[in-house]
Amino acid sequence: MLSKSAVIAVLTLSAGLFLAPVANAETFKGTFSSKCTDVSINGLLSFDGSTTSSEAMVTCSIKSIFPTKPILGGDSDLQGVSEFSIDGGSCTFTGAFGEAESGVKTSVVGALYAQDGLSGSLFYSNTLGSGCLSPTTGAYRLTETTAIIGGDGAFKGATGTGSFTLKGFTLGPAPTKSAFGFFQWARGNGKITVTLP
Repeated sequence: MLSKSAVIAVLTLSAGLFLAPVANAETFKGTFSSKCTDVSINGLLSFDGSTTSSEAMVTCSIKSIFPTKPILGGDSDLQGVSEFSIDGGSCTFTGAFGEAESGVKTSVVGALYAQDGLSGSLFYSNTLGSGCLSPTTGAYRLTETTAIIGGDGAFKGATGTGSFTLKGFTLGPAPTKSAFGFFQWARGNGKITVTLP
């Protein structure tokens, strides 16, 4: 029969063998640029059941660069859904074309994204987001932080984080008594950190 200290040593060694793949995990940092459009889908989706928030379907084309692991970079497409609320309070920002803008503060209620590239896919969940929207010009700025909740292909088992800033404007419809919803365009830049098992 093994002594108590021998049992502890065997259990420690066994735990070390099972945890070995985690010890070999590698983290890669990248940057990306994107061009996105989003269209309102109010009433079709809500993260919190709010009837005053705005929801959108998001579509982006992304170019990413991972200097130490180029296979993770390249061109990809992102689709997602987001919900944001108008928080009130005034704010100022620089618009997509360098113009000075002022508006009202916004915050992201929730968002989910799927990004597909040649080497694999990444899936994200929003963790934090805030912005500013001009109700007069339709220009906006949004900064968001996301958590990587999974992946496949080269990104199988991925975890990590992403952060980005978008600057855009509302293409339409033009504000009238009977118009509602929105179609927007934005350009953005961000950073991503991916940890692979």
